[in-house]
Amino acid sequence: MSNMSYCRFENTLRDLQDCIWSLEGGEADDISGIELKSAIDMVEACQEFIDLQWKLDEIIDEQDK
Repeated sequence: MSNMSYCRFENTLRDLQDCIWSLEGGEADDISGIELKSAIDMVEACQEFIDLQWKLDEIIDEQDK
């Protein structure tokens, strides 16, 4: 199920934090198959998001005006 546009980033942040805590806590040490592939794909998606920092900066600047 997709996130509603008004809470997309908030919900995704919580889910991403849960995944981080799972990796840090060793809960994900035995992931495999589609779950492992999804974790690898998520790293790539996070890099793409980081690469869009300039866009977030533009949005922040625009709101500061």
